[in-house]
Amino acid sequence: MAKKALQVGINDLLSSLKDYPNEVLLQINAELAKNGIQNIHTLLKIVEQTIAKVLAKKKIKNIDEYYIIKEIIDDVSSSISEKDRNCLLIYFSDFEINNIGKSAF
Repeated sequence: MAKKALQVGINDLLSSLKDYPNEVLLQINAELAKNGIQNIHTLLKIVEQTIAKVLAKKKIKNIDEYYIIKEIIDDVSSSISEKDRNCLLIYFSDFEINNIGKSAF
């Protein structure tokens, strides 16, 4: 349960990073590097790769993908196309319908 909550928090943070000034992003990257953690660009690339994977396979496979896609479709200012957003909404809904009451939630 704690892992899921942490994942949601990280995804929330990543989606808000685009609004931070560049100097703050540099400071965050420095702190992450100092602690041996992946930098912001690497984390954002993971998000981009997840979106691409879900769109390619036309399905959300697991809870990690679910939370990443949730953040993207909730972010009305994201740069994904309307077509991709609509596809993600369908895959998101399908995942919820097929996984309510199961161990994924």
